[in-house]
Amino acid sequence: MTVQNLSAELQLQFISYIQRLVSEGEFSATYKFALLNAIADICIETPQNGFSRKLEIPFTRIIEKMIQLYWDQASPYNMNDSETPNILYQNSASQVKIIKTINQLKATGTHSFSMFLRAPFRIETVKSLFDSIKTGPIERLQTLSGQCDAFLYPIHFKRSASQSYSIVLNEGIADCFRKFYDLVIHIARNAWTKKVISINKKKGILSNHPSVEAFLFSSDRKNLSSILPVLTEIQSNKCFYCQKAVSSPDESNVDHFIPFSRYSNDTAHNFVMAHASCNNAKSDYLAAFEHRDRWLRQNLDTYRHVIDEELKQHVHSEPALSLAISNWAYAQANEINAKLWISKNEYQTIRGNPHLDMVAE
Repeated sequence: MTVQNLSAELQLQFISYIQRLVSEGEFSATYKFALLNAIADICIETPQNGFSRKLEIPFTRIIEKMIQLYWDQASPYNMNDSETPNILYQNSASQVKIIKTINQLKATGTHSFSMFLRAPFRIETVKSLFDSIKTGPIERLQTLSGQCDAFLYPIHFKRSASQSYSIVLNEGIADCFRKFYDLVIHIARNAWTKKVISINKKKGILSNHPSVEAFLFSSDRKNLSSILPVLTEIQSNKCFYCQKAVSSPDESNVDHFIPFSRYSNDTAHNFVMAHASCNNAKSDYLAAFEHRDRWLRQNLDTYRHVIDEELKQHVHSEPALSLAISNWAYAQANEINAKLWISKNEYQTIRGNPHLDMVAE
């Protein structure tokens, strides 16, 4: 079963079920929203030839993905300059364990998620969160109106020879997550934001909340300046898109090749350096195939190892993941016959383009 031949009935059932998760589920914390987000991310990060009708996801991968999603949320939230920053609560009672764990890591010098992935205590940290994630969101996500409705995955977890646990998504569910990724993320994060606001208003931490969603999920607060010199050097100080020289640092931006609006996790091999004007004109469009060809050559071939070595201290670096995300994004664009951005006010049609064969995994 592929995204293209999912039955209309399954697609409608999936959309309805995701909506029911939010309206009928019981949520005292934000863990379930994070789990839903994590599963969706993992489905598009997994090459489509990596699963057929079902997708097995190890608990360890789920927990690491949830750590990634919560990493920046464990930072203090400052409503304005006159108020003392607070770490926002993610549970109606005490703070969730994953936030406490992340702050312990930060306090001992692990300043980024990418550093955590390379840390010797990575495995032990994941193990320490196993029980709270398993008995919490993994077992309870599919409890609707007090009853378990295991539409996404059975609540009988698979164990390997090493005694590690996995969930196995039911037939067609991984493809539904790929097809409706944007919708799932919108629903999960909207509900997540509302829950955080509700919890912290009751605790007297929030009186107004104009920027909570941006704090929880935006990349705006992330400093990408450390990435720019590396990209500038490998691109010989030329804009990735127009290939013209950048005359001053003020004219250059770090751009997410696959737009952040499509996949909101930073990965080292997804970055390019571009004129601010080109970056603004591209906006949230996928780039044309001529740009994708150049991106593949530059970031995933010629300078693959340079990018990994230079940027892994700052952001998550996994070339295969960046390629899988790119293939997913272009395949999805083909389904809706999206326009691809060439340059300011110039676009190309994706459907019927021979370059689309490069999207196949």
